[in-house]
Amino acid sequence: MAPRTTHPDAASRGGRGTLVVVTPFTYTFGQDPWPEDLTLLHAYVLPHVPRAPGLAALVGACRDATRGEPLAHIPDEWLHITLCQIAVPARQVGEAARAALVAALGERLAAVPSFTVTVGTPLGVPSGVLLGIADGLGRLEQVRGLVTSAVAGALGPGTPLASHTWPVHLTESYAYGAADDERVQAALEGVSPREAPLSVGAVDLVDVSVNQATKGISWKPVARIPLAAGQP
Repeated sequence: MAPRTTHPDAASRGGRGTLVVVTPFTYTFGQDPWPEDLTLLHAYVLPHVPRAPGLAALVGACRDATRGEPLAHIPDEWLHITLCQIAVPARQVGEAARAALVAALGERLAAVPSFTVTVGTPLGVPSGVLLGIADGLGRLEQVRGLVTSAVAGALGPGTPLASHTWPVHLTESYAYGAADDERVQAALEGVSPREAPLSVGAVDLVDVSVNQATKGISWKPVARIPLAAGQP
């Protein structure tokens, strides 16, 4: 089995079989709470759940297993893998700068073949429930590096970024209150299937909005940058 990545929050767990959901999750803008009147550009990998039945089953099983817990489950259409957040208000990134960024992303990603990673298994962290990603060849991290390079090249090397140093993961739900840690973790350990394949064929640049109260997230598409066709 390829090595699996974990979210930084995983370090707060007391050990295997223990989930600590301490306080409600807070979306952040860089290192600060994200004001709801602000939108931010992000580079995401979008899983397109209707075309990924294994992932749909895995996410559905997580939702079923933790039903009744104080977890805001992300709807299928808003599931995502964050590559980076551009920690500048989106309104400050004008049309010319966006066009330059899309061009830079296209140049860097055009030669990267599409590939498949493994999503899972469910992991309880203080912010909620996430799915780690196994990618033994490091291709997703390679894509992330190319994305951050494109941001620096198009918007300037001093452009602030966030979320770009975390191991890549897919968040299934965000906590909005305290939970019984042992009960939630036990429920997650009974989830089946525990992992699923996910094809990665594009990077999406999106303009993201959040709702701190409901833990909701949504976005408007800016551009889709395809990888090269075919598996490596």
